[in-house]
Amino acid sequence: METNVNYSDSHKNNGVELAKDTFIKSTPVDIIENKNEIKVKCDMPGVPKENLDISYEENILTIIGWQNNDAPEGYNLLHADYKTGTFKRSFNILTSINADKISAATKDGVLTVTLPKHENAKPKKIEIAG
Repeated sequence: METNVNYSDSHKNNGVELAKDTFIKSTPVDIIENKNEIKVKCDMPGVPKENLDISYEENILTIIGWQNNDAPEGYNLLHADYKTGTFKRSFNILTSINADKISAATKDGVLTVTLPKHENAKPKKIEIAG
């Protein structure tokens, strides 16, 4: 299933537009920014970093992941809200990003991708002469 949504039409957002959202299962995403960077925070409970693929190409940030919910050896799975499956989230970043300094980290089941803004994309105060 593919959905094309113009993120900036539904949310007041100056720097990010949702390009495509393709998934077998969905994962919630929050996008925040300040004058120096944009952060994409994505819930990833039980997803090891080895099961994640993050790329940034032609202004599109893509997060692909795989969640496997198999029971450990010797156990039977009785109930699973977290389904096994693949997800893919892509975001068209409308702000100039320093791609060489993009970083990602996971903590407490949340993936955070940090996209530093280029100097020319940061707000500047303009002095008035005279």
